[in-house]
Amino acid sequence: MIGQTLGPCLILSKVGEGGMGQVWRAHETRLKQVVAPRALPAEALG
Repeated sequence: MIGQTLGPCLILSKVGEGGMGQVWRAHETRLKQVVAPRALPAEALG
C-alpha cells in the first residue's frame, strides 16, 4: 500500500497494526500535512 493514494492521502509508511486495523503515515495533499489514516479490518465493517 506504500506509495498508493487513499483519497487525498499519499501513503508513506505503516505505523502499526492491531485489533482495530492498520495505521498508516500519509501526506494529505490538500492540507499539506502528515496525517495518520486508519484502515479497518473487514470484520469491523459488519
